[in-house]
Amino acid sequence: MTNLSLTYSFWWIFFCIIIGGVYAWIQYTKKAPWSNQLNYGLAGLRWLLVSLLCFLLLEPYLNTIQNQIQKPLFIIAVDNSTSTVLSSSKLKSEVKLALTQIEAKLTSQGYDVSVVGLEGNTIGKIDSLKFNRNTTDLSSQLNSIKRNYDNFNVGGMVLFTDGIFNQGYSPLAISTQYPIYPIGIGDTSKIKDLAVVKVVHNATVFEGNSLMLEIHSLNTGFKNVFTELKIRSGGKLLSNKKVVFNPNQLLDKTIISIPITGSGKQSLTIELIPIKGEFTTLNNVQAIYFDVIDAQKKILILASSPHPDIKAIKTSIEKSEYYSVELAYKLPKILDYDLIIAHQYPSTKTSNQDKKEFINSAVAKWMIIGGSNDVRFLQANLPFTISGSGFNKFDLVKPIVNAGFDNFKMSDGFLSWASDLPPITTPYGLNYNDPLAKVFLNQQIGSVTTEKPLLFFTKNNETNLGVLLGTNSWKWKLDEYQLNQSHQYYDELISKTVQYLSADQRKKRFYVAPQKAVYEKGEDVLFNTQEYNALFEQITGNKVELELKGENGYIEKFSYVPLSPNSVFKISSL
Repeated sequence: MTNLSLTYSFWWIFFCIIIGGVYAWIQYTKKAPWSNQLNYGLAGLRWLLVSLLCFLLLEPYLNTIQNQIQKPLFIIAVDNSTSTVLSSSKLKSEVKLALTQIEAKLTSQGYDVSVVGLEGNTIGKIDSLKFNRNTTDLSSQLNSIKRNYDNFNVGGMVLFTDGIFNQGYSPLAISTQYPIYPIGIGDTSKIKDLAVVKVVHNATVFEGNSLMLEIHSLNTGFKNVFTELKIRSGGKLLSNKKVVFNPNQLLDKTIISIPITGSGKQSLTIELIPIKGEFTTLNNVQAIYFDVIDAQKKILILASSPHPDIKAIKTSIEKSEYYSVELAYKLPKILDYDLIIAHQYPSTKTSNQDKKEFINSAVAKWMIIGGSNDVRFLQANLPFTISGSGFNKFDLVKPIVNAGFDNFKMSDGFLSWASDLPPITTPYGLNYNDPLAKVFLNQQIGSVTTEKPLLFFTKNNETNLGVLLGTNSWKWKLDEYQLNQSHQYYDELISKTVQYLSADQRKKRFYVAPQKAVYEKGEDVLFNTQEYNALFEQITGNKVELELKGENGYIEKFSYVPLSPNSVFKISSL
């Protein structure tokens, strides 16, 4: 049905007619050179035209109403996982037959019928339904149906399932505006089975350490049986332990320690050897994945004498499990370290041999300069300059963060904390002349902000070198605790400095890895991408070329640009 409607009231049409008539009367009442009959005709046309134009100003429009009858929709949700038809070879055909009969009956009652699988996809023909899903997530299936059929007139849903789900959460927690009629599938008889149900382990382990496994094995239906629990890595047997289920014992917890070698991502296969009479052996095997981290970085604090700075720095570093810290007041014979923190070392009391070995070693260094340092040695081997009376005088300086420093990032509150710290002691007239130095903290003397560096980073013989031109930084740690009852920002300053200097510049700073170690057939594969700067802080925005290789020479290429640290690249075509 179509109706003419106006934006304004229909009474305005009479004013349009009046306006048109008045306009025509004014235009054609004067004596014209043509005949009266023609004049009346022209006046009528002008009246009609002006009235029409005024009518269009009322914004007329045609309002069309169409009535469409939509049949109510009935949804048949099918759990097409492998476990559904596992108990019988005939069950698959029986389920398909039941689905066909229900679809036909609903259609005869005037319903449109939609058959939906576990992935939330519509199945065109029931005969094409395949029970090949290795996981069951009923909650995801029902939520997908709710989204996809939100604007449909749904009369109800029939849910075919065996009630077993191993992903997601309970479907009982999902509410719908239409009734759900569940139909159970499977075998109700009691089964006998052994299964590895859970393996508790750490996600990371240091190279050379052992990985502790807590393996939970479930016994269903068997009484007084035993089997073997085997742990393999790449086919190599690492452990073999007997597991005994006493009468009425359902769960066994076995704790095994596995020595770990190598580094990177590794996997172990835990297998409970099947016994005669088991319902299925698919759940007897479980694989776990973990990361093996290179051995802890070794940090040496080398000092000329005891000082409060040493404990403050040492306790901050030791809060991280990735570092092991040693303290020495004499240069060790073997410098097997990732970083040496030299506190006022070398001093005038240090032997010349130790001085040479220290400065020429290929170990990264963080030198904290104070009054005990050997100033002549510093000038001879590093671009230090001393003006005035050398180390005989000292300045009290406050740190000022250099806004142009971008080698690593600090947390949001660090700048505020650093702007109000007590002064530390720095040798008067000491400068470091290196145009390539990256200055993190400058010196503020009194109320004057200078360009003199306080904490900076550079290279010495291709080795990372950090220099703090001052001592008594322990005051910063104490001051923070007095104000905030924490050492958060002092610890951050120390840890970022140590991390930056001890970082292996040859280490990979670009990683691409799937979110899960194992994907089921047909499941979307999700990749996380991580790219890092020199301090191994994450950055984004660079193009990634991804190449996947498989068996029989299979190669497929993809490209994408991660725009956020948590961006995910999805591949659905595998």
